[in-house]
Amino acid sequence: MLVSVIVNPMKQSQQLLTLLVICICTFFVHLEAAFPDIMEMRNFTTAREMIAEGNWWFTTLNLEPRLEKPPLPTWITAWSVLAFGDFDNLYALRFPGAIMSTLMIFFFYGFVKEQASEKYLPFVAASVLATSLLIVQMGRTNSWDVYTHAFMVGSLWQFMVGINRKKSAPIIYSMLFMGLSVFSKGPVSLYALWLPFVIAFGVGFGGKELIKHWKKLTFILIGGLIIGFAWNIYMYLNQPEVTEFVLNKETTSWGSRHVKSILFYLNFPIFIGIWIPFLVAFFFYKLAKPLVNKIGNYKFALAWVVATIILLSVIPTKKERYLLPALIPMAFAVSYLVYGMYRKVKNNTLSKYEQLVVKLFVYILSGLTLIGSIVTIILFKETIDSVTIITFAVVVFLGIIGIKFLRHSNYEKLFFIPIGMVCVICLGATPKLVQWAYGYDEFKSLAEIQKIEELKGLPIYIESQELDPKIVWLAGKPTKSMNSISYLDKSNFPSVAITINPIWETYVKEDLDSVNVKPYGVFDFFRKDSKWKTSVYLVEWKE
Repeated sequence: MLVSVIVNPMKQSQQLLTLLVICICTFFVHLEAAFPDIMEMRNFTTAREMIAEGNWWFTTLNLEPRLEKPPLPTWITAWSVLAFGDFDNLYALRFPGAIMSTLMIFFFYGFVKEQASEKYLPFVAASVLATSLLIVQMGRTNSWDVYTHAFMVGSLWQFMVGINRKKSAPIIYSMLFMGLSVFSKGPVSLYALWLPFVIAFGVGFGGKELIKHWKKLTFILIGGLIIGFAWNIYMYLNQPEVTEFVLNKETTSWGSRHVKSILFYLNFPIFIGIWIPFLVAFFFYKLAKPLVNKIGNYKFALAWVVATIILLSVIPTKKERYLLPALIPMAFAVSYLVYGMYRKVKNNTLSKYEQLVVKLFVYILSGLTLIGSIVTIILFKETIDSVTIITFAVVVFLGIIGIKFLRHSNYEKLFFIPIGMVCVICLGATPKLVQWAYGYDEFKSLAEIQKIEELKGLPIYIESQELDPKIVWLAGKPTKSMNSISYLDKSNFPSVAITINPIWETYVKEDLDSVNVKPYGVFDFFRKDSKWKTSVYLVEWKE
């Protein structure tokens, strides 16, 4: 079903080069297209203050301590900006995230290679992961989740190298990668990726096999924790009160913020995108087990997916992006099923149920691309451009080719059809898809005030006591609350005032009698919703 004509002649170097091309398409092209979300704005602001204020170790957000997240990804982001651009360059800001996503794909390639004797299975697995929906989405942002999970995949890869080849150096590398993972976002990936892997390893290969390697696992865990938490320990020793406050806040937030039902992640197959039919088929025991067990361990793959989803589900705090680590075992499971079908195709022994899975995959994929393209063109006919129309035409054409291959029983050529679709969409349609997703064409970014000559270099005060990270990022510099200044103190002026409501409604007339207020317009600070607006004023002392 997979790779015969195109993949069989490929050497490992050619496989890796092809993977790199796929990653360039999915992670690097049009990297600057989407407007930063609040998560990115926090991270970018911290990186900006690292450079501007020299806060490389004691990280800050709006000049206030930000100890919630370790600094490794922030350091890398700041270095990228220093090397390739400035903080107006979204591509430079997101470039490290794309690099980490690519490293995750190649680490996964190595991990699967240690699990399987099949020559092309690692390539299939890494290609599935690189074209999975949530991986593509997260890989195009500078999310700290990508860092922590990419390093953890590297740790799992080196662990498998160490136990397979009975060498100590890979175990040390595994420990270092785990330390970098914890140094990126605390113990998140330990819980969401490493622990499910250990559980699945015991289920799939037996408790005795797990116990056999307990010393290596313990060494990796303890060493990784020491490396990963070194910064947190230092912060606690030097700023104990602040650290305790942050720790209590983070602990509370995991049980009180973004709380969702335990069933919230039941839609997890959606996030693998085009590979949904194979992931669903993987859970049909009688269909999948014989296919997978001929080249791998079905119990291990199934337990890894299930353990990950369960452990994520029992945490009250849930967000869609928190499912990112689940994509690793999901891609692992799909690749084994797909490759198992390929082996049966070569022997001409594909059963009618296996043929049904392939047919559903092709017809659903081709049908959705055709219907989706037509509906999108109709809905957005006034703003669509020729590049996007050509992109949709190519994707539909690939779907037609897939159907042709299917009808002529050329199952072996089908694998690159969905990969080609994803790459073509990323290359040709990303800017327009982003524009339509935001659905707000009249967006006037608050960041424009950084270009107004009269406002440059002035201190910025904002209305809210709760300083909104979006406003802080777009303002271009640290801000203070308007409640922290006196309108009777001449030294506070001239300054810039940013208010959610008109300034006349925010302060009583007597507060403004000593100053002149010049409005500079109304600006947006959240790309997805037009209701998020601010008014900007130049406030000067009356002579």
